[in-house]
Amino acid sequence: VLIGIIAVVMGIAMAFSIARFLSKPIGDIIEDVEQIARGDLAHTIRSMPNPEFRKLEESINLMIGRIETYSRQLERDKAEIQIAAEIQRTFLPRREPVLDNFEISARNIPAQEVGGDYYDFIQLDDRNLGIVIADVAGKGIPAALFMALSRSIIRAVATRDKSLDEIIRESNDLITADASAGMFVTLFYCVLDSRSGHLVYVNAGHNPPLHYRNGTGTLHTLLPSGMAMGVMPGNTYSVGELDLAPGDVLVLYTDGVTEAFNMPGEEFGEGRLMDTVIASHDLRAGEILGTIFSRVHDFIGEAAQSDDITVVVIRHMLRSLNEKDEKSGMVPLS
Repeated sequence: VLIGIIAVVMGIAMAFSIARFLSKPIGDIIEDVEQIARGDLAHTIRSMPNPEFRKLEESINLMIGRIETYSRQLERDKAEIQIAAEIQRTFLPRREPVLDNFEISARNIPAQEVGGDYYDFIQLDDRNLGIVIADVAGKGIPAALFMALSRSIIRAVATRDKSLDEIIRESNDLITADASAGMFVTLFYCVLDSRSGHLVYVNAGHNPPLHYRNGTGTLHTLLPSGMAMGVMPGNTYSVGELDLAPGDVLVLYTDGVTEAFNMPGEEFGEGRLMDTVIASHDLRAGEILGTIFSRVHDFIGEAAQSDDITVVVIRHMLRSLNEKDEKSGMVPLS
């Protein structure tokens, strides 16, 4: 009986020792992993007493080392993308043009840090203003680079002594020569005579801008007059014309507006955009712009923005700013 009792006690003591020998390293590993999980990637797993746990220790330390290296790379990439985003923002106009009879307001919100949408204003002479809105296929860094190329080419080619179709045709050939497979840009380019309100335009495969006619209370679209740019050389483009009367509104936009999706997967659509423009046509250009973005934002809700969103609003004022300011006693803005 005594021998049996001694054997049982020794068995219990041995089992306790073995359990402690196994459980203490596991507890130590858990403590070390929790410290690393709190963000201390420089912390390493402490040395283990047996070969099996030393192998686990080495594997975890190797994994943490790779995570630390990957994290540093991500930080460098993030910094580079932030620099690229800052550079891209410099390509957008710093301010809207100030015209006697027109208000112009524009905004661009990329889906990622950088994007492929852009808008531009090109002052051709004292009364004619070139206005561009464009959307490069794709998103991210490749689209941003192609956007910079397209913008630079349009700005270099667009001059007062060239016709619109000549400008777009020549730009298309230059863009196509440098375009990678699958890269193209849809673009709407118009020239506005700020004194007469006459507007000529070319729509290279872009979303049809919306023209609200104040005199009739109707909404019209400016349909594409040619293929997207960068697809193939030698494309031809027809030129459209219209006259913007006092109270008229012209809304240029990219497909990030109409193809904005909410959580159930429903898209904002052209119909909602048309309704928004009609409902807000009597507001100032900046207020119309804000209303469009507010409606899109409310529609998206908690869903992620799926594409770059760019909108340009052009409104023919019922009277000039100078007349407004003179009657109200306000000093014109510089």
